[in-house]
Amino acid sequence: MSSAVSLEKYESTIRDYIESYMIDKDGIVLDGVNAQTNKPFTLKECKTVFKEIDAPNRHKRLYLNYEDSIMATADYMSAQLYRYLTTSEGDAYEIAMRCYTALKKISQQGNKQSIGFLPKPYGGIKDTAKSKETSADQYCKAVLAFHQLYEMTSDTKIKKEIKDSIISWADWWESHNFATMYFKQFTVWTYSHPIAFFLYLMELAYRFSRRKIFRCWYDVFYERRNWLTKIPYCSGNMGNMIIRSLHQLIKLRPEHNAIWKKAIRYNYKLCLKSLHNPTGYAKPNPPHDKNLKYLHGVSTLVASNAVYYAEIFNQYQPIQIAEKILTKTAKSGIILHTKFLTTPQKKNIETPIKKVSGYYMAGWQLAYWHKRYISSD
Repeated sequence: MSSAVSLEKYESTIRDYIESYMIDKDGIVLDGVNAQTNKPFTLKECKTVFKEIDAPNRHKRLYLNYEDSIMATADYMSAQLYRYLTTSEGDAYEIAMRCYTALKKISQQGNKQSIGFLPKPYGGIKDTAKSKETSADQYCKAVLAFHQLYEMTSDTKIKKEIKDSIISWADWWESHNFATMYFKQFTVWTYSHPIAFFLYLMELAYRFSRRKIFRCWYDVFYERRNWLTKIPYCSGNMGNMIIRSLHQLIKLRPEHNAIWKKAIRYNYKLCLKSLHNPTGYAKPNPPHDKNLKYLHGVSTLVASNAVYYAEIFNQYQPIQIAEKILTKTAKSGIILHTKFLTTPQKKNIETPIKKVSGYYMAGWQLAYWHKRYISSD
């Protein structure tokens, strides 16, 4: 069986799994389901209370279901938009618009707390307005997906919705000095991948609004650009946000392409090193393993990074790397999973739980359909 045929078969299986088990009633792609039941985790299955989460108490134990669901939904939306561009299949666009509607609903619930707030939707839409958790990562993936749709659609109503959303999100970060409480830790998001994202967000918000405050903040983050090549480690997840944000800046601010491309090369190399490390992060001198022994769910995002790298630098070798990662991660059981630990409340014993990762499954879809899209040009 050829590599192309194998990947096509895997793609269908993974997409069918997502559609069958990982979409909640509001259209959100769940971050996780229990690999043994193919259902969201229950209170009985999750004994650990994640006290650091600023959300209703029951969600402190069920955070595995929705922790990265904004990112999962956004990446799945991007994947289906690439699928539509590649195949013109109507259901691809319908799925993408379902994801768009879900993200829009989350944003609307966040607006009840603060205009432009995009909270992690623990428990689904009905409880989203009670969640106070967010991160630059969640915003980054939502902006990338919304911007992608903006560039594709001719619907003026959707374009206006997207512009209004992105401007409000940029306003929210600017008004909060790019700092949030993150798992009850005060966090200033001014390093590595947030810098890449905020450069992109501020420039895009300026293009949409022509408000000088956004251009001023772009200039502030541009002065911190050295951080893009300063941190000596990078995961597939961090790299995905850096490379995709800078990919957009290549188009938005081409006069700085030498800087953007240097940072892309640096972080892409770190992402490749992360494949050889059991933690999923690149260390300065990781053990070399040509068989990619340490492939794990987040490796699907390294595959996505490889496809973007191939598109940016017009190289074929990264496509081969992406195909190898996609094949090996799919062969590991089709259902991509990560292991989490739960501690029963009355016994100090750690028990493994296998979680099917909606975020990494969406990452697989994104890498695959983006690869198909650029290969069809």
